[in-house]
Amino acid sequence: MRIVIMGRGVIGVTYGCVLREAGHEVQHLLHDADPQARSATTTVDLLDGREQPPVDRSFRYPLTPATFDPETVDLVLVSVPAEALAGAIESLRRHGLDRRLLLMGGFWGSREELQALVGHDDHLLGYPIAGGRRDAELVESVLFDSVRLAPASAHTTALHAAASQAFHDAGLTVERSPRMLEWLWVHQAVNAGIISAIASDLRPGDEIGDVVSRALASPRTLARGIGNIRECLRVVQARGVRLRHHLRDIAPFTLLPKALAARVMVLMFRKDVLSRRIMELHHNTDDILALMSEVHVSAIESGVPVPGFTRDLGHARDALAS
Repeated sequence: MRIVIMGRGVIGVTYGCVLREAGHEVQHLLHDADPQARSATTTVDLLDGREQPPVDRSFRYPLTPATFDPETVDLVLVSVPAEALAGAIESLRRHGLDRRLLLMGGFWGSREELQALVGHDDHLLGYPIAGGRRDAELVESVLFDSVRLAPASAHTTALHAAASQAFHDAGLTVERSPRMLEWLWVHQAVNAGIISAIASDLRPGDEIGDVVSRALASPRTLARGIGNIRECLRVVQARGVRLRHHLRDIAPFTLLPKALAARVMVLMFRKDVLSRRIMELHHNTDDILALMSEVHVSAIESGVPVPGFTRDLGHARDALAS
């Protein structure tokens, strides 16, 4: 299968590695303005959750520039920050690669906004269950054993089949989310809530990884994060989402008293090396602030009070800015 990946970020490189390892032809569309765009090879240190227990693996991954005839491309995997999605699609359009799009990332906008952005129906929403950080020519990442995809529609049957087959070949299970855009909103609300509490613990001179490690072992910080998650989920409800449709994803944060739920989370992070490592690695402050700000702006626009989240977001902005 011929696959083009938009860019050279953590997600694109991580999935590029495992898809190429599975025998697919993988190329990257690189931004001309990226000063590192011509770098030939990246080192990928991967905590691989496709095996149990997870194993550490290291790759030397060549970033092959996209030269495929667009008509022969089976799948275009796009994983960029939401604020960069419009520019990414325009770049793909200029190269004739704006069809068969698998959009693998968070999106906080409406269905109408997404449709207007892409401009056609030949696209599929997905979400990578992976993450990490990039430091120059080193990518440190974590890969879980599954990905999420929206179900196929009349317009995306072939695209869905191609994406599912590619991930299956790479040893990944495809989880289907019938309400995928809603799931993305819920997922981002949960992330915004917990990250705001953790980031608010930052003090000048702190290493972010150290702060995260302490927070994941702190019932007090996690209880505050659970309170923020509940506030952020009310913002999602204001969009008309019925949270009972997403109970499996939100139950750990909503069904137990905050203090008890926080202690359960401490135990979970202690045992789950994948979840702990991915939290410790994610240090992209621009992405973190953008995620929290989107949820906060929506709370203001919808008139939903989020006092705990607002307080922690203010602390987090000050700390990350310094």
